[in-house]
Amino acid sequence: MNQRSALPCCASAVEAVRELWQLLQANFDVVKYTGKVPVQDIDLYFCTLVYGSKTAFTSIHALWDKFEVGEKGYMTKDEWFNLCTRVRTKLPLHIQEEIWDLLTWRNKTQLAKCDFVAGWHSHDLEVRDAHLRAMAEVMKLEYYSMSLDELQARIRTRLAEDSETANFSGKTKAKILLPPGEGERRARGHRA
Repeated sequence: MNQRSALPCCASAVEAVRELWQLLQANFDVVKYTGKVPVQDIDLYFCTLVYGSKTAFTSIHALWDKFEVGEKGYMTKDEWFNLCTRVRTKLPLHIQEEIWDLLTWRNKTQLAKCDFVAGWHSHDLEVRDAHLRAMAEVMKLEYYSMSLDELQARIRTRLAEDSETANFSGKTKAKILLPPGEGERRARGHRA
């Protein structure tokens, strides 16, 4: 590869670092920020959660009715975690918490149905709403322009990164000794 073909990549990396540096400054004002909002883990997982739940439920309202107990018009945090546990797509606990915090911006103890539906609708990459598309462009939310193929590729990459940090290589020297069960004992080798 020659240096010229590498330059656009380097230029975009420098631009990304410059934007990140701007975000980390003490005097950063979110109201004055005009840059793009890059795809975050919460976006990837939320879009995957929406996509994965569509096969099991005929509508967003059926999903809501399945997990909101008592027709009170809001979901509790326990009900939210029950939903996250029961749907096909499994989310890391910290992502479940982040999505809860995002959706419960009005009241941190109750997830209103309108906020649930809005969050679900805005993270549905299969059915693109023209109004949401326009809002996402104005707000420069990069996740809304992803295709399903790109979402799947990004989530695969993210999961691969997680598995690398978990160190499943099996090259550990630590022995795992389980306590003996009832009636069991450990056999020792004979000494010569």
